[in-house]
Amino acid sequence: MIARPLSIDAALVEELAVGKHPEMERLLVDLARKGTLKGVVKKPARYSVGDRVGCLTLVEFLPLRKNNNRYWSVRCDCGNNNAVSVSNLRSGKTNSCGCVGNTKHGEARRAHTSPEYKVWHAMHERCTNKRNQQFKHYGARGITVCARWKDVHAFIKDVGRRPGKDYSLDRIDTNKNYEPGNVRWATAKTQARNRRNNYKLTYRGVTKLVIEWAEEFGLQEYTLKSRLRHGWSAEDALHTPARRWVRAQ
Repeated sequence: MIARPLSIDAALVEELAVGKHPEMERLLVDLARKGTLKGVVKKPARYSVGDRVGCLTLVEFLPLRKNNNRYWSVRCDCGNNNAVSVSNLRSGKTNSCGCVGNTKHGEARRAHTSPEYKVWHAMHERCTNKRNQQFKHYGARGITVCARWKDVHAFIKDVGRRPGKDYSLDRIDTNKNYEPGNVRWATAKTQARNRRNNYKLTYRGVTKLVIEWAEEFGLQEYTLKSRLRHGWSAEDALHTPARRWVRAQ
């Protein structure tokens, strides 16, 4: 027996596209893949009004359908308004009105893209693009990029050129935004000591990272952490010499 294709009301398709019926989404997408459902071609998007994708802010979901695509009315940071398909937003193909690619700043030429431009672009992506893997650690936490740094030239002027390949962008205060005075070029070692989840120890009124105390007292970081986890006092943990194991001959 051949299953007849089902049809779906156009208004419901639009509601699904903006995520109003998440409980029905899985069933409908499965039916669409099997070819037994008309009107739903791709997985409904989960965007909402006000969401950011690159330099674009989503203004309104449009009922317009062209080539089986759904569209959003968007506003670019430069002020231009446009209509962009959901598929292009989801894939990352479109993240501006074209002004970024057409800006003659000389930092993103075809033959050579400067490392500063790559860092600048990645900074904006993780703060504005919900589909970016790092968004949960930045944009979802409320971390933003200051308005001045929408211009790559202003960003480079404030931060300077990258000193070397071993340096990457680092926020001095990890709970504050990307803005002048809170950003620097730092090595991996420096950044490792500037993480939100770093363990700190206060000893005799002085607070430092555990790794800094370990270096000062000639201990391994994991040894000091292990002692503290097992309930050692700071005094004993720091002043007890580490055992030196000698392999039996």
